[in-house]
Amino acid sequence: MKDTNILIIKIGAIGDVVMALPMIEACQGRVTCICGKIVRPLIKAHEVIEVEEKKLLKGNIWELIKIWTKLGFRKFDLIIIAHRDWRYRLIPLFVRGEKRIFKPIPGEYHALTYLNMLEGNKQINAKAQRRKGAKKNYYF
Repeated sequence: MKDTNILIIKIGAIGDVVMALPMIEACQGRVTCICGKIVRPLIKAHEVIEVEEKKLLKGNIWELIKIWTKLGFRKFDLIIIAHRDWRYRLIPLFVRGEKRIFKPIPGEYHALTYLNMLEGNKQINAKAQRRKGAKKNYYF
């Protein structure tokens, strides 16, 4: 994944973000990470966009507009939305990207699932199909 432009959206509790750190560190290329203010010191990326998660989840449209303003209409090679909640899919609404991957597979160790997201859809989709009763499609 050399010379790629990656957007990672991981706004969450400290433990959730710690599980995503190996994914962020494994990225090669330019990484833009959207995270909460509390976990900002943990994130080492080229660009970090801080958000107030409580405002965002309560439906504060101005918090979402602030994120959209900072992202602009950029293009990313890979967009990773590391959340199950559908509201996080609104964040990259105006961002272009060749791949959009979201949702860790339920029941899987999240740190490994996050790392697999960097490998592409085939590997994650194969894992999903092996799980009994799992949905086949976890992507946009």
